[in-house]
Amino acid sequence: MELIDRYLGAIRWNLPRDKADDIIAELADVIATRIEEREDALDRPLSRAEISDVLREFGHPIAVAARYRPQQVLIGPELLPFYWFILRLMLFIVVLVQAIDVATTLVSTSEPLFRAAIHAGSDLFHAALYNAAIVTLLFALIEHTGLLGKYLDRWQPEKLPKIAVKPPRKRQMNPFFAIAFSIGFLLWWSGLIDIDPLRTAGSDYAMHGTAVWQGLHMPIFALVSTGLILHLVTLLRPQARLVRAALLIAIAAGTILIAATLHQAGSLIALTPLTANGAAHLGEAQSGIDEGLTAATLGVGILAAFRCVMELWLMQREQR
Repeated sequence: MELIDRYLGAIRWNLPRDKADDIIAELADVIATRIEEREDALDRPLSRAEISDVLREFGHPIAVAARYRPQQVLIGPELLPFYWFILRLMLFIVVLVQAIDVATTLVSTSEPLFRAAIHAGSDLFHAALYNAAIVTLLFALIEHTGLLGKYLDRWQPEKLPKIAVKPPRKRQMNPFFAIAFSIGFLLWWSGLIDIDPLRTAGSDYAMHGTAVWQGLHMPIFALVSTGLILHLVTLLRPQARLVRAALLIAIAAGTILIAATLHQAGSLIALTPLTANGAAHLGEAQSGIDEGLTAATLGVGILAAFRCVMELWLMQREQR
């Protein structure tokens, strides 16, 4: 029985001291009964290997001891709804702030986009993880100090806010205009519709895009196509939340990277003077356009990050 003694000793090591003797005595009787039943069925004593099989079926010593220890939870069921609400709110704020910071960094940085994206993503991950850990530790402290119980014991129905119970409102989304706009843009971007947005009558300058737009022709086409797919999914399959979330993230990431590329390019529209007055003020006019477009690309990156976070937040609320 040396094997059984070692097994029970391993269980005792993980038991509360004040209950260990009684629990070990109970387990010894159960194991002895199980071995006797197996020996009666075989009509012979069990070998060491067969006793080992019985103990293995009974369970690992740590698992067996855990059945006799008081169940402990980090955050109890009464506190859990408060915890989830605060955690989601905190993560939303952190992700929103960090996403805007990431967009600003990607658009304004001079280092390679891939390296900047890795650094920005790492900062976002660590900020979310750090704040989630702080919220979890705070609620664990509240749970183990019993502060929630003291608060719940003092609550009064008279102090509840007056909130009218209304049927849930479905989010109003009308993607028809967005679908039509996306199709029109793709036709124009592909050259099937001849519209020159830079053509101005009576101007001192002729405007045309710089070389940076040539390298972005397919990325922009793919980005707008992804947006078109998102609008179609929203219209036809609004319950496909995971697909919509993936498309939103892809659109936000693509928009930020394109905005970063445009920002780093410096000049997006080149001016050619058509009049003597235009030639005299060419430098001033070119500088003004470059500064305006630089600010616009920065704003587009920030808005893309903000819109992505807000849409994901609203999508999460739809699940309620």
